[in-house]
This record gives sequence, C-alpha cells and structure tokens, in this order.
Amino acid sequence: LIGVMPKLVQPAAIDSPLRTLSDKLGQTVVVDNKPGGGTTIGANFVLAAKDDYHTLMLSNSAPLSIAPYLFDKPPYDPIKDFSHVVYIGSVANAFVVRPAVPAKTMTELIAWIKGQGKPVPFGSGGQGSIGHIIGEMFKAELGLNMEHIGYRGAAPMFQDMMAGQLDFAVVTLTEVLPLAKDGKLTMIALTV
Repeated sequence: LIGVMPKLVQPAAIDSPLRTLSDKLGQTVVVDNKPGGGTTIGANFVLAAKDDYHTLMLSNSAPLSIAPYLFDKPPYDPIKDFSHVVYIGSVANAFVVRPAVPAKTMTELIAWIKGQGKPVPFGSGGQGSIGHIIGEMFKAELGLNMEHIGYRGAAPMFQDMMAGQLDFAVVTLTEVLPLAKDGKLTMIALTV
C-alpha cells in the first residue's frame, strides 16, 4: 500500500465527511466527484479503474439499481461488475417549489399543477435520477400534466429555481435542505 493512493469516486456530488476516511486508513484518500449521466459516468469510471481494490464508489441507488435498466444495452451489470462493500443508509427525497408557488401542502401542489392548463415542468438532478422516476410516478399515479426537465445535477436546477425559470422539482433532501432552511425553496413533502 505504500505509495498507492486510494481513490473514492462519487458519481453524485455527495460532499460529506468522506474525507475523514483518510484518517481511518492512515493515508491520503482522493475524493473524485464524477456526476452526470444518471450517475453512470462515475460508475463507468470505477469499472474502468485498475483492479487493485484502491478505487471505491460511494453512491446513491441510481448507478446500481436504476441506470443500468434505462439502456437497451446496459453499460455494466450492477451485481457482477462491482464488489459491494457496505450499505450506509438512505436519504429521503423532497417535492420542492419556489416560494412564489401558491402551495404549501401536497393537496395544494396537485391543485396548482391541475390549474395550470399546460404541462408543468418539474426538475430533477438528471435523466434517470431517482427524482426523475419519483416525479414520473407522481405524474402517472395522479394523471397530472407534467414535463420532466433533467438537469446536470441539482446545482444548475437550483440556479434556475432561484432565477424563476423552474417552479417545481423532486430532489434528495440533503441537496435541498439548506435552501429550504433559508426560505429560498419550500418543501412540500418527503418520500420515505
């Protein structure tokens, strides 16, 4: 292990206390954020890495349980191509709107969408993301007139929401919580 630097790849930008992994291992760990492509960019990067057990991937469920099944020819097999090490936990997803949207509850959100008379754009962190899938399920279950807008991550989506270009999104709680606490976005509901 001397002279070999472990690399932790994150296909979604989950910047957190992961850097403390270096302290636990007693050596430098490089955290390499590789978002995009519904998290397949990061997963493919890990798959292509030298098979020396020095490249780890920390991700949400998307690259292993969602993304491979969105392709006619999946880029990898989530069971055979990866060695799964540990389940860390789960994160709720949030239905969020700009404060200008007259909805504070799910009932009000549904009524607002139905009252628009045109497709209501809803944003997510990307095509095939969990936010995209939850939004589509919400749309189908209630027969709502909605149109998905897939962004290249939550940050550009939030920029559009702050600028008034997008009113509604489905996104992970951890990504939206600081904006909701500051009153910049309104959380309507959480998934479990």
